[in-house]
Amino acid sequence: MMHDTIADIVRYAWQVVLDQEFVHDQDRFLDKGGDSLSAVRIAVRIHRELAVDISIETVLTAKTLGGLIAWAEHSTEVDAPPAITARGIAGIHDVSPQLERKLHIAQQDHVKKRQIVAVALELTGCLDIAALTGAVNAVVDRHTMLSCRFGMSDDGPFAIYDPDARVRLEVLHLPDLRDAGRLEAAVAEASVKDFDIWRGPLGRIQLFVASPDRAVLLIAVDHIAFDGWSTRIAVRDFAAAYREARSTGTALREPMEHTISDFARWHRQILDGPRGAALRSFWRNYLAGTDAMYNFSQFRRFTRSAKNYQGAWSVAELSAESSERIRKLASVIDVTTYSIWASIFLLVARSLLETEDVAVHTSTANRATTEMEDMVGYLSHGLILRSVVSGDPSFTSYAQANNLSFLSAYGHQELTSADVAKMLWPDRYIESPNLSSIYFDVGMPQSEAYFSEDLIAAPVSLPPSFVDFGLFGFLTDGPDGRAVFRILYNHEFMSADTARSVLMWWLNIARQVARSPDARLSELLAQAGGVPREIRAC
Repeated sequence: MMHDTIADIVRYAWQVVLDQEFVHDQDRFLDKGGDSLSAVRIAVRIHRELAVDISIETVLTAKTLGGLIAWAEHSTEVDAPPAITARGIAGIHDVSPQLERKLHIAQQDHVKKRQIVAVALELTGCLDIAALTGAVNAVVDRHTMLSCRFGMSDDGPFAIYDPDARVRLEVLHLPDLRDAGRLEAAVAEASVKDFDIWRGPLGRIQLFVASPDRAVLLIAVDHIAFDGWSTRIAVRDFAAAYREARSTGTALREPMEHTISDFARWHRQILDGPRGAALRSFWRNYLAGTDAMYNFSQFRRFTRSAKNYQGAWSVAELSAESSERIRKLASVIDVTTYSIWASIFLLVARSLLETEDVAVHTSTANRATTEMEDMVGYLSHGLILRSVVSGDPSFTSYAQANNLSFLSAYGHQELTSADVAKMLWPDRYIESPNLSSIYFDVGMPQSEAYFSEDLIAAPVSLPPSFVDFGLFGFLTDGPDGRAVFRILYNHEFMSADTARSVLMWWLNIARQVARSPDARLSELLAQAGGVPREIRAC
C-alpha cells in the first residue's frame, strides 16, 4: 500500500498494529489497547518506513496518534536498519544466541527433562479427519522449524532441515476413552512426553478420537523449537487450513518467506553494529550494582539442586470491579496496564525477599519485525525488569517509576537475556537456568478456535511440563472482565499450601491497590494482612 505523507505512514502503522479500522489524531495509545509490545511494533514500522531513530518511549510519551505524527514530522533521518534476507530452507541453519544457549544447556548431563510447549483443543461436531490431515501437512510445510532437528559441531550448535524429522499427524482411535476424565488424562500424559531434539521430530500432533463427534487435538513441541506465541500462530493456521480443505478439497498455506535462520543472521548483524554497542552499554548500566543471577538467596538452592522440574498451577480470580479499577488506573496515571500488574506482583517479591532492589524475569515475543510476526519457532526470549524504588512511596508513584524502568528495558530488548548473561557473567551464563529466579508475565488465555461451522474447538487445560523458576506469577484476562492470577510452582521448592498462600497474598495486594491506589506501600501491605508466615518460611 502506498502512503504519500509522513502522517499517512504513521497512521497506517497505528492502524495495523492496534487493529483499528478508523483512527483519529486525538486517539490515545493506552486507551486503544496499546502496550509495550505494540509500541515496539509501531516503532519498528516507522523506523523502517521513515528511517528515523524512534524508541518505544517515543511512542508512549507521544500519548496520542496526533502527538506521534507531530514527532515524526520533526524527526531527523538516520541510517535505515538492515533488511532480513531470505536464503531458503534447505541445508544447515544458523541459530540465535538464545537458542544457542538452550542447546548448550540441553547437552549438559543435569538436564534430564525437556520443556514442552503444548496446546490441546477438544473438537466437538462433524470432524473431517482427511481435511485435518491435509491442514497439518500444509501448516508443517509453511513453518520450517516443524521439519528440523538440531546438531552440534566444533563451531557450535545448528539446526538442519530434515524431511525425516517432519512432524506428522498421528490419529489414535480410542473408544475406551469416551469418559471425559480418562480422555483428558491420556492427552495430559502425552503433552509432557520428551523429544529427542538431536534426531527429531521436535514435536507431535496427535488426534485422540473417542467417538465420531468428539476428539482432542494435541499440538506439543519442544520449547527449544516453539514458544508460547507459536501456539496461537499454529492454531490459527491449522484452523484456516482446515476450513480451506473442507471448502476446496485442498489445504494450501503459503510457505513463510523467511526462516529462523534468516532471523538469527539478521539478529547477529544488529548486535555486531552500532546498535549492539548501544544495547550492551544500556544493560551494563541497567543492571549495575546487582547480581541478578544470584541475589535471590531464598531461591538459590532451588536453581540447580532440584531433582526434577515437576510443578502445578494455583489459580484465583480478582473481581471484575477491582480488575476494571486497576485497568483504568493505568490510563489515569499514563502507564501501561502491564506496568500496573507487574508492580503489584513486585510488591510480593519485594516483601518476600525483603529488599527494595528487585529484578524479575519476563518474556518478550520478539516479533517486532513484520517478517517474523507470523513465524513459528523459538523467537521469544527473557528480559530482566528491575525495580529500584526506595523508601515508602504511594503505589501510583511506585508504578510510574517502574513504568519508566520497564519501558527502557523493553526499548533495548534486542539484546536477549542470554546475551546479557554472557556479557556480564561469562563464566556462569550456561550453568544458571535463568537470570532471575522470579518470573512474571501477562498473557491472553487460549480461546476457542473457529475450525468450521460444524466443528467447535475449545481449549483443554494441560499440566505444566517443566518448572525451573522459584516463583512464577502469570496473569490473564478471564471471563466477564475478571483478572485471573496464577502461581506456577515446583513441588520440591514449594508445597501446594504455600503456593496458595503466595497467590492469595498477591490477590489481597491487588484488592488494596484497586481500593486505595494512592496509599503508601506500607499501608497497602498492612491492609493486605502482612506477609503470611508460611511464605517467609519457604
